[in-house]
Amino acid sequence: MLNRTRMDAAERRGKTGTITQAQGETMPEEQYAFFEEHAESVQEAAAIYHVQDRRGALPKGWRWITLREIAEIVGGVTKGQKRRPDERTRLVPYLRVANVQRGYLDLTEMKLIEAREAEIQALQLQPGDILFNEGGDRDKLGRGWIWNGELPECIHQNHVFRARLRDGRNSPKFISFYSNSAGQKYFWDEGKHTTNLASINLTKLGALPIPLPPTDEQRRIVSELERQFTRLDAGGASLKRVQTTLKHYRASVLKAAYEGRLIPKGAAWVRTTLGGVSAVLAGCGFPERLQGRKSGDVAFFKVGDISAAWKRNEKTLTRANHYISKTDLVELRAKLLPTGTVVFAKIGAAIALNRRALVGEPSLVDNNVMGLAAGNQINSRFLFHFVCTLKLDKLSRATTVPSIRKGDVEGIALDLPPLAEQLRIVAEVERRLSVIEEIETAVAASLQRAARLRQAILQRAFSGQLG
Repeated sequence: MLNRTRMDAAERRGKTGTITQAQGETMPEEQYAFFEEHAESVQEAAAIYHVQDRRGALPKGWRWITLREIAEIVGGVTKGQKRRPDERTRLVPYLRVANVQRGYLDLTEMKLIEAREAEIQALQLQPGDILFNEGGDRDKLGRGWIWNGELPECIHQNHVFRARLRDGRNSPKFISFYSNSAGQKYFWDEGKHTTNLASINLTKLGALPIPLPPTDEQRRIVSELERQFTRLDAGGASLKRVQTTLKHYRASVLKAAYEGRLIPKGAAWVRTTLGGVSAVLAGCGFPERLQGRKSGDVAFFKVGDISAAWKRNEKTLTRANHYISKTDLVELRAKLLPTGTVVFAKIGAAIALNRRALVGEPSLVDNNVMGLAAGNQINSRFLFHFVCTLKLDKLSRATTVPSIRKGDVEGIALDLPPLAEQLRIVAEVERRLSVIEEIETAVAASLQRAARLRQAILQRAFSGQLG
C-alpha cells in the first residue's frame, strides 16, 4: 500500500532504501517495513516521518516540552497479583489494551478486576485523562485516546498508562492526536523490540517530546482536525458502504447464475453432484528441503499462493513461491494437477476465508489444499465460479483443526446446464464481476487517498500550518 509513497519520498530526497527525516536523519529499512506492514492500523503512518524532527524548529509561540513536564503519568493495577488473605478488595471495571484503540475507546467488552479501595481511588479515571498502551503487538505500541467519563467508575490495568494534565488549559486531544501520529516515531525509536512485539516503559513515555503551541492554538488545531476528520470519516464510511454493497452484488450475481436467472434458462439442466462431474484431487507432502526455490520446472502451490492471488483479484495461479525440478517430481511420486483445476484450502482457518483459484498450468499443491478437476460435462470456469458460491467452512469437521474431507465435497449438489449454456453463463458472470472489480479498485484507491490526506492534515497541524 505504501510502496508508491515510499518511492516518492525517496526520490524527493535523493535516497534509496531509506526515507529522510528532518535534520538529515534517515528512517532505517526495518522501521519502514514495520509501518508498511501495519499501514492500515496506523493509517499510512510512514507519512509521519516527514512531520518534523523531535527537536526541530517550531512556529513562534510554540515550545518543545516532554509529557512528564505537563502531566502526571502512572501505570495501572496488575492483573492476577497475589494478595494477602486479610486484604479487602472489590470488583471494578478496568481498561485493557484491547479497549484502548488508536483514536477511540472500544468499550463493547468491559471486564472486572479485584482491587483495593486505595488502588481504586488512585487509579480512578477522570474525564480528560490521556491513555497510552504499553505495547504488545507492534501496532499497539503507544496507541491511545482520551477518557471522557464513559463509565461512572473505571480504572486501568498496568499495560495501559494514564497521563493526567496538570494544567487544565492544555488540550488532551491535542496531545493524543500528536502521540498517535507524529509521536509514533518516538515510540518506535525508544521502545523495546522483540520478535513481533514492542513495548514502552513509564520513563520513556514521560520523555515523549511534544511541540506545544499556546492553549488557544491547541484548541483551534483540535477543532480544525475534528472538522476535517469528520468530513473524511463520512466519506470513508460512504466508501465502505459501497464496498459492502459490491460484496452483496457479487454474491447475488453468482447466486442468480447457478439458479438459471442470470441469462434465459434452457430446458436441459440436470441435477448432479460435484463428484459426478469432477474429480476431487488431493495435494501431496512438500519436504522442507525442497521449499523456497524461486524457479524450476514445476510450480508447487500452497494456501498462501491462493490467498495472494485472490487478494490481487486474479482467478488463475500463475506465480508460485516454490518450484521443484522434474527429478524432484519423480522422487515425490506426485501426480500433477491438470490445467484448470479449481483449488482451495482444506485444512485450518483458511477454509473460512473461502478463497479459490484455478491452476494455470500442470502443477502441484501441498496437502493443505484440495483440487477439483473438471470432467467432460462441466467447464472449468463454470466449476470455479460455482465453488466460489460455497461456504466450505460449513462442511468442515468440528475438531481442533477444521478440515474438509473428499466425501464432503463430492456430495455437493448442483444444477448443470449444457456446455454451450455454461459458456454463456460464464461470459455474463465474468462481465459483471469485471465491472464490480473495477469499482472495488477505485474505491480502495479512494480510501488510500483519504488515509494519506489524514496524515497530511496531521503533518500540517503539528508544524503550525493548518489553516
